[in-house]
Amino acid sequence: MRLLRRAALVLLALAALLAAAVWLALRASLPQLEGAIRAPGLEAEIVIRRGARGVPHIEAQTEADAWFGLGFVHGQDRLAQLEFSRLAGRGELASVLGARLAGTDRYFRTLGLHRAADRKARALPEDARRLAAAYAAGIDAAAAALTLMPPELLVLGRRPPPWTVADSILVVGLMALRLSGDAAEEALRARMKAALPADVFATAWPGAGAPPAGSNNWVVAPERSETGAPILANDPHLGLTAPGAWYLAHLRAPGLDVLGASIPGIPAIVVGRNETAAWGVTNTGPDVQDLFIVGDADITERRAETIAVRGGETETLTVRETRFGPVVSDLPAFSGPRAMALSWTALA
Repeated sequence: MRLLRRAALVLLALAALLAAAVWLALRASLPQLEGAIRAPGLEAEIVIRRGARGVPHIEAQTEADAWFGLGFVHGQDRLAQLEFSRLAGRGELASVLGARLAGTDRYFRTLGLHRAADRKARALPEDARRLAAAYAAGIDAAAAALTLMPPELLVLGRRPPPWTVADSILVVGLMALRLSGDAAEEALRARMKAALPADVFATAWPGAGAPPAGSNNWVVAPERSETGAPILANDPHLGLTAPGAWYLAHLRAPGLDVLGASIPGIPAIVVGRNETAAWGVTNTGPDVQDLFIVGDADITERRAETIAVRGGETETLTVRETRFGPVVSDLPAFSGPRAMALSWTALA
């Protein structure tokens, strides 16, 4: 009995030590919210104050430093979200999470959002590139200031590489993908038409299909409000995620005073207001994707995509390009009776 008691005490002590180690690790991964931090890349000192709900108010002496500050708070609070967005868009999830994500990597490598983002980054005007680079430097400064990585990255032994301007454009592409669905519907229609008798197909798919889901944005005129000022209401609803898609922030610098909702990874206030105007965003299912039936004569390029798999063998994926876009009919989401290429505004 005495031996069992000692063993139980030892196990309890080990459990307590483990719990203390986990607590210390989690605490060490929290961002520094008070005091001074030396951050390379700034033109002058910036001040970040957080309100009672944690919303950061960024005061800078230049516009570039204000966007640096937004990148910094995004990096402090959403570093894991940023890294997994980049890994997803570049088709590199399997290199971190293993073979179960290889199918997702094949999907994104075939779409080629990463190639489009790299191409668009090279074509940015210099002033836009400068501000986007300042934002990227802010993310990197926040990551460098952390004692330990966030838990999601810590357990994977992952320290994110430097953020780039192309990574921000890639996040824009991911949001475009999230709000697009035309091609998948067209592929489904093609499969149904090939498999069903004409009269059955006409009943199952009458006309143009169901109307898209709504998205809400409206305004109250000044003469109809109690304050005598216009009121803008916006409901840019997205599916629930953890963490959420939006991040509230306030940026102030000479010539800049803007408050609203940003998206981690993108140097912009997507929905918000400045001193003179307010704006919102809705998405009503525009037709931005088309599928084109193609043959061997339409292939303009074949490229090999190497997919690294953590704990598994490296895969090589051959992606076929056409003048319309990539051939996507090998992917389950777009499979059809014939080879089809995706034309999509996000890849233009």
